[in-house]
Amino acid sequence: MFWGAFTFGRGLGIILVKYISIQKLLSSNIILTLATVIVQVIFIYDSYLVLWLCSGAIGLFISSVYGSAFTFAEQYIDVSGGAGGFFTAASCMGNLTGPILITALFDLYGLKTYLYILLVAGCVMFMMYIIATIIAVRHGKRDVISTPSVSGETQRLLSDHKSEYNT
Repeated sequence: MFWGAFTFGRGLGIILVKYISIQKLLSSNIILTLATVIVQVIFIYDSYLVLWLCSGAIGLFISSVYGSAFTFAEQYIDVSGGAGGFFTAASCMGNLTGPILITALFDLYGLKTYLYILLVAGCVMFMMYIIATIIAVRHGKRDVISTPSVSGETQRLLSDHKSEYNT
């Protein structure tokens, strides 16, 4: 359920980003992920159906967070190869340590631990988004200087050529 919704959400995110801003997509995904995890925690013992549906909803909502966060960051800082590598390495460290932590806590406290870890991760993700948004608002978007695809000499020759026809 999770992975099917995750895959669908990736495709949907590609379409949605054409119609809504990255900030709206990212904030709605984070808020809906956190809300879904809260619903899962509330119904942890009451309904397996709710747990399954929420699992799919989490997959749907979290699917485009990484790409949206990367694009959000790119609007405010220059995401060079080093910065992109840092984002990827940080993501990989989370993916590496997460299963180890969850497995260890499963053994100690049981299955419900997973939902509480998701709740903590959702809260941390939400707080990081708020902090990033505050920093972004204070500093503003970066100026993007487009590099010409042709050399300066070629541009000068082209402009001289245009001016010959305009006179």
